Amino acid sequence: MKSIVEHLLKGGLTSPVTLYWGVPTAEELYLSTTCQQWETQDSNFRYIPVVSEPHRSPDWQGRTGLVGHAVLEDLDDLSACDVIVAGSPAMVYATFDELVAAGARETHIRSDMFSYAPR
Repeated sequence: MKSIVEHLLKGGLTSPVTLYWGVPTAEELYLSTTCQQWETQDSNFRYIPVVSEPHRSPDWQGRTGLVGHAVLEDLDDLSACDVIVAGSPAMVYATFDELVAAGARETHIRSDMFSYAPR
């Protein structure tokens, strides 16, 4: 995701881009400062960190829950959105299904699944 955002920012964003970053605990939000700098660099970029297990991050003051739910809370119309989902297969499939059910077009969703395949 970092390389995608950096590529987009290099050319200047002509449309809004939002990075929803979902992690179990706040401590897993690496490169948060970089993401915040991107927000400062371009007014069309937003960074929304989401912690799914807030009980494990008692000092966390930001968004909580599942990252796909956060997207659905924020966006009323997904039909024109281009989406890239990165994460475990279970998370990618669950997010894909939720977004499509909410009106996102399947052909506008891409993914990068993190999975381990034993050799």
